[in-house]
Amino acid sequence: MKFRSRPHFIKSERGSLLIITLWIVTILGIFAVAIARYLSREIRLSKYYKARIEAEALARSGVMMFVSKLMLDDTEHDWLGDDWKTGWVLPATMEGKSLTILTDTISDEESRINLNNTAMATFIVQLLTNHQITQPQVIVNGIMSHIDGTAIADPPYFPKGAPLVSHEELWELPVIVAQPEAYPILEQYTTTAMPADIDTVNINTADYEVLRGITGVSLSIDEGSVPSESVLQPLVTARSGIDGEFTFDPTDDCFVTQEEMDAGAAVTKLSDCTGGANQTAFTTLLSLSNVTFVVKSTLFRFEVLAELENPPVKYRAEAVVYRPKDSGDGDPEIVSWKEL
Repeated sequence: MKFRSRPHFIKSERGSLLIITLWIVTILGIFAVAIARYLSREIRLSKYYKARIEAEALARSGVMMFVSKLMLDDTEHDWLGDDWKTGWVLPATMEGKSLTILTDTISDEESRINLNNTAMATFIVQLLTNHQITQPQVIVNGIMSHIDGTAIADPPYFPKGAPLVSHEELWELPVIVAQPEAYPILEQYTTTAMPADIDTVNINTADYEVLRGITGVSLSIDEGSVPSESVLQPLVTARSGIDGEFTFDPTDDCFVTQEEMDAGAAVTKLSDCTGGANQTAFTTLLSLSNVTFVVKSTLFRFEVLAELENPPVKYRAEAVVYRPKDSGDGDPEIVSWKEL
């Protein structure tokens, strides 16, 4: 009996099929690994995105806590020892989450000079002069021209013709680009949060440098004048009382109430705070033109920081909150929100 051997092409075909199968398995394996890595990355990104939204929501809850603190403040004056400034006891840290209201960033905007008010330009010139900034008048003229919409030909640029919304806009001005050392002074002691027609400054919270910019180098008295610093420095020091710590005792801490402002007793109160002298100087201070001194503020700026451990996410934001002076005019509201 004779056996016929299989044709060689059949054996060759089987070998080819095996090689093709191995290649397909290899390619599918590569695809599987790529898909797994892609899905893993997408999962991580989704977790991060979710954590970021959660951190932002946590930060906004901190803002609402500040708003509620303002709503609970029923006094007719604001000062640096007020509850919105110093009375912060946050809830216990949640598991893997924390919320911080950065108390050193809390300030009322009426403790600064309104950069949008052209009538207060002379104060800003004096402020820059006090910090040895060269050509302060040129800088302020450039800012006011930008706000007013006055075109400048050399170097050419397009002015805004509207109030500034943030200090960062100043970097569009040639005068600030030419003298960048003026920017941190303007950022610290002026505000862009107030409308152009507001000229108020809170006498209880205004910084020494702000008051010195408003008063200039001297204040008039009956005998002539006295250096501004001899009046302002004791006033600022007296705000935290004789022990250097804020209390809630009006006999210790120095601040002016709305009742004292209405009764014309603010001068006497400020004079008493500084040892009973300089009544004429304080009369001059409170009657300066182009500024209205108040004791109740409406705009507050602060920063919040929300942190999550897993995944590690930080969210820091700055908010500006408006509070009507009269509680009957409505509730506080967030007017500005900026991620930092």
